[in-house]
Amino acid sequence: MYAYTANLKESGKGSFEDTVLKAAVAKAVKNAEQRSAGSWSFSEKTDWVKIVNDIMQSEYQYGDLKGYMEWKKFLGFLEK
Repeated sequence: MYAYTANLKESGKGSFEDTVLKAAVAKAVKNAEQRSAGSWSFSEKTDWVKIVNDIMQSEYQYGDLKGYMEWKKFLGFLEK
């Protein structure tokens, strides 16, 4: 994820700091979910797109459309 966000900054397609922050938040949410389910592992691969989609769904359900659109923009970076 670090290399990906660095590439976004260098190509002018995204803010490195903003992208890293969103990635860290997404990873923290996923880790918390896995720990509570008893399945957390350091070696497990992370499906960033699924994590961001889950967060976007929550934002939408709670009516935070600004937050939803920010995550949607981040998702666009991940899917390129």
